[in-house]
Amino acid sequence: MKRNYQTLLTHMFLISSIPMTAISGSETRSEKALIDDWQLIPPETVESMDSLHQVNASLPGAHIISVPSTVFGALVEGGTVPDPFVGTRLAEVDTAPYRQPWVYRRQFDLDPSLPKDFVELIFEGIQQTGKVWLNGELLADRDAFQGPFKMYRFDISTRVKPENNVLVVQIFPPEKGDLSIGWVDWNPYPPDQNMGLWRSVKVRQSGPISLETPFVRTQLDLNAFEWAELTIESEVCNRSTGLQHAVLELQFDSETVEIPFTLDPGETRKLIAQASDFAQLRLTDPKVWWPNGMGEQPLYTLHAQVKLADDSSVTEQRATRFGIREVSDYLNAQGHRGWKVNGRPVLIRGGGWVDDLFLREHADRLEAQVRYAKHMNLNTLRLEGFFGATQRFYDLCDENGLLVMIGWSCHWEWENYCHRPEDGYLLIRPEENAFHAASYRDQVLWLRNHPSVFLWVFGSDTIPRPELETLLYQHLDEVDGTRPILLGCKSGSNAGEAERKFESETYGPVAVKMKGPYHYVPPIYWFEDRQFGGAYGFNTETGPGLQPVVYDSLKKFTPADKLWPMNEVWDFHTGRGDVFGSFELWKQPFERRYGSFDSAEAFSAWAQVSNYEAMRPMFEAFVSNQPEATGVIQWMYNSSMPNHLWQLFDYYLMPTGAFYAARKANETVQAIYDYAREAILLSNDDHAAVHELEVKATLYDQNSKVLWEHDKRTVMAPKTVQRIADLPGKLLQSAEPGSVFFLDLRIERPDGTELTRNFYWLSQQREQLDYPVSSWYQTPITRAADFSGLRSLPGAQVQSEWKLGESVNGLQSAEVTLTNASDHIAFFVELMIRENVSGEAILPVYWQDNYLSLCPGETRTVRVRYPDQDSTRNAVFSLSLLNPLN
Repeated sequence: MKRNYQTLLTHMFLISSIPMTAISGSETRSEKALIDDWQLIPPETVESMDSLHQVNASLPGAHIISVPSTVFGALVEGGTVPDPFVGTRLAEVDTAPYRQPWVYRRQFDLDPSLPKDFVELIFEGIQQTGKVWLNGELLADRDAFQGPFKMYRFDISTRVKPENNVLVVQIFPPEKGDLSIGWVDWNPYPPDQNMGLWRSVKVRQSGPISLETPFVRTQLDLNAFEWAELTIESEVCNRSTGLQHAVLELQFDSETVEIPFTLDPGETRKLIAQASDFAQLRLTDPKVWWPNGMGEQPLYTLHAQVKLADDSSVTEQRATRFGIREVSDYLNAQGHRGWKVNGRPVLIRGGGWVDDLFLREHADRLEAQVRYAKHMNLNTLRLEGFFGATQRFYDLCDENGLLVMIGWSCHWEWENYCHRPEDGYLLIRPEENAFHAASYRDQVLWLRNHPSVFLWVFGSDTIPRPELETLLYQHLDEVDGTRPILLGCKSGSNAGEAERKFESETYGPVAVKMKGPYHYVPPIYWFEDRQFGGAYGFNTETGPGLQPVVYDSLKKFTPADKLWPMNEVWDFHTGRGDVFGSFELWKQPFERRYGSFDSAEAFSAWAQVSNYEAMRPMFEAFVSNQPEATGVIQWMYNSSMPNHLWQLFDYYLMPTGAFYAARKANETVQAIYDYAREAILLSNDDHAAVHELEVKATLYDQNSKVLWEHDKRTVMAPKTVQRIADLPGKLLQSAEPGSVFFLDLRIERPDGTELTRNFYWLSQQREQLDYPVSSWYQTPITRAADFSGLRSLPGAQVQSEWKLGESVNGLQSAEVTLTNASDHIAFFVELMIRENVSGEAILPVYWQDNYLSLCPGETRTVRVRYPDQDSTRNAVFSLSLLNPLN
């Protein structure tokens, strides 16, 4: 049976009004992160731990760093270690120094503007174990720290001084069998195994009453969205030895609630405000938060503070953002799990997010990666593990309408990664259940106000054992209850695996799938397959394999003497193990389709053709097969280091061909080519009808001769797909073997303006796959498409005119008008913005479209946004195409 969350909330309240200053993001005014001026001390320079506790101690071997930071990440940031991503340097790092404990040291003063009746030291994340001293006194021994996702808090009220406090943290690396942050088969592991203070260290000061983690629950009118009801709860704790009378004040959107209370010494109480007691908590015409593509993302800010009743002094203040939205899950007619946001089904289309390999979090880079997802018309990011050194990632997802699915990594589920014997469940030992359930609870408390977090994931490739599952439910009942959970990300067994069920007595069937593929499959697979990873249900991780980078990026991490032919450096920058550790399984079908190449530059250019052709149909098939298809997560979205593996853009923020394929495939209204039925589909993924659309289809041969045309005017109902036309199969089959065709699809409004377009290259030879011998990572191809004709296309000439626009929020806008001044198709035009002196690509970049093709005589204008450049780095535009007129 399906578990149903219900929470009963009651309390009585008063009303008043208080002024507060608005904030952005999530912040606690009483908590101050200790960010800069840390000393990172190598083990060989520590003569004695006692010497580290002295104020202003001389430590000549220390590195000055910022926190959060892992040990190795800090050394890379400081330049002590040269760029470890070039060539195979990462594999050559001596790991011996990182098998020993390192020391983080910092001096700090209390904030004189804040009360200090209660002072708390908070560690939001330590990898893996540690010892902590304050002013020479041991606060916690090594056995107090057991994992990276527990948040550790220490009451230091009687131990802290107003000034010159010395904090010393000795960090020990993970050992085999530890449940640590892991990278599975995505890339090589960092030399220090991510040892360090990977999340913030904070000092918290409050008066005699502390205010704990305010939380806003929302209930929304799902019919007309005319009203919403809020329930606000927060714990208050009396940290003093006397009786305390106080008032909790809650304010949002100019409304204020006041809650008087009395606490006995040491007492903690949860205070709850709900709309049945306060009219202000029932909103009319609420600003509703929607996922990207379904609406806007308005956010409210809740300000909360506790004031003592006798003198109105503020003991603690907190502020947090929230969004008004409801999430639920369902099983469709075929028994596949899907999700609704605000009562409307949402097709999950996203990618697997991964942090930097050394867990570094650079603000501009983080923002660009999240904005890329919105630009690609994606709506979801899946995290294997509780990534994020701070909450900034989640803030950005809130702002950009990106749903986040988050939970433990499959690193904890396989013996070859976790070094624990497998038993069919998460490799958490029974005696560890309580600790890891409490760790999960900490993460939920940390993130529960983010509207972007739409479900909690308990397992990835397995599910938790029943006892652990029960504890997790208990914690979620206590601290959330507003989101669905996903017991695991896999349902049933993959090809070649022993059959087992993924369900529990409490939860019922998982009803999602993880059946691959992870290596290359051709476009027809996604439309044709109904047994493995094709477009049905929710595929929680899948994709068409490697996504080789563009040549600009390849040169950055590949030494000049290793650029060509492919070699051990190329393989090192893929994945791990026999399956993903080389190009072989990807290269074979690539060369059957497009041929072999004699240079890295030529290969990289044609690899983008393959990237585009392989990625677009995966998303298109799931879009066009709704409602049986409920979602797909491209594995993966980004990269933790420069590589060629599973990415829509590379580590340097350079989009690949797959990036623009995903953007095109996830447009709300689009014309799609169904490779299996050889049919043209029209999809409207909006919840509103689209009227009077005209679909125009044109089929060209490889000499740009028009072979067939079809026009149709239609009206699209909400969330529907129409079959507009079938390609003339006899025409394709009667062509010469090896012939290539081009299919140009356009959707226009009644006034002739173009709404969108799609352009396909098709082979005369229909592909066939050997499904009975499929593995969990790939289905073999028995007959491949032949695109050799693309290598000898007639030449084309493209003229361009560049025009600058406005600069808004640090992004310069521009547009380029392209004209195909020839009688032949200009195939796969690559557009770039570069610095005028260095020639380096300017990144991030947000093209309206790229890797596009122009029909004979066609003119098209494409818009772009990119970071503002100063006067010494003027931007210049460049283009290249695969069939230039010589």
